[in-house]
Amino acid sequence: MKRNNNTIRIENIGYHKYKTKQVVECNIDLNGYQRRIVNEYYNFKGRLYVGVEGFISLILPYAINENIEIETKYTVDKTYYDNIKNILKKYEEWNPQKNINLRIHAPIKKKKLVFNRPNRKSLCSFTGGVDSFFTLIENNNSIGGLMYVQNFDVFDSQNKLLDSVLKMVRSVSQKYNKQVIICNSNIRKEFPRRFSPYFGWGKYLHGPALMCLAYPLSPTYKHYFIPGTGKSSISMQWGSSHHIDHHNSSSFFYISHSGDHDRYDKLKIMLGKDTFPLEHLKVCYKNKNQAYNCSKCEKCYRTIICIYLLGYKDKMKTFDQNVDPKKFLEIQLGSHEYNRGRYFQEKLARIYDELHPNHS
Repeated sequence: MKRNNNTIRIENIGYHKYKTKQVVECNIDLNGYQRRIVNEYYNFKGRLYVGVEGFISLILPYAINENIEIETKYTVDKTYYDNIKNILKKYEEWNPQKNINLRIHAPIKKKKLVFNRPNRKSLCSFTGGVDSFFTLIENNNSIGGLMYVQNFDVFDSQNKLLDSVLKMVRSVSQKYNKQVIICNSNIRKEFPRRFSPYFGWGKYLHGPALMCLAYPLSPTYKHYFIPGTGKSSISMQWGSSHHIDHHNSSSFFYISHSGDHDRYDKLKIMLGKDTFPLEHLKVCYKNKNQAYNCSKCEKCYRTIICIYLLGYKDKMKTFDQNVDPKKFLEIQLGSHEYNRGRYFQEKLARIYDELHPNHS
């Protein structure tokens, strides 16, 4: 294969099986910047798929936005190859003034991959947040497994918090009778934002990183739910969305962005069916002093006021019940929160006013 100097190369995909874990890894040469991605699956007894599609998804935002060709010797599923072209169309819509492109130099496999496992169920990412719980409860009958990835939202260095989160994930999987798959990945370490803005976790990388971890689980699961972060009517650029996730699907693994509701409506629907999530909800991303939820950040406030307005404040176990829910209505949203947050803030203000017509 002829080598282009301005190229991302996916090389040396490997698989290792140990007593307590399986490992899928590969080298990614980002135009001379060598990275070794290592994804670990603890105590998972099923077979893993060792293919290239998940690694391609991982680097798509960077490759498209930097207009760099992806090159690999590994065979790519034709359905996947055709689908990801639609991601370029969405990026062009989001960035009309930018010269972007998607070029992949790889052998294409036209024959569909078939796994000899009948009745494959669905897989769901799970972090304990509102989106995770909503997706799980709404799709309880079809979901067979919950996947949690260490070093994505909580890091190994946060050992106290990580222990609490892992305990929560196992409790939830036991409650709903799901297989739990605990993974570990060095993706965030290997692809730091300082190397490129297109490795920014929220805006670009978190969805592709999840897909990279999920693809090897495709022999056991046919469908992968990524819990949604907002309504499909809001077309903002984000690392995981209704507009791009499904375009990473292949002939053997379907990916979908789940939950076309805002946070208030998700909690209303979910808690109307089951209040168990209030015992375990974890939404905080600041986690000061390794707190499970700080009850002070914008995301904590945003969740607390929803629970308060829905009448479940006394049942929430993982937040400070003494927090004034009105604080969210007074927050000055940052630029990264504004597009989705402002309309939501206004919606909750209207609901609050209806419940408290005489408040000042």
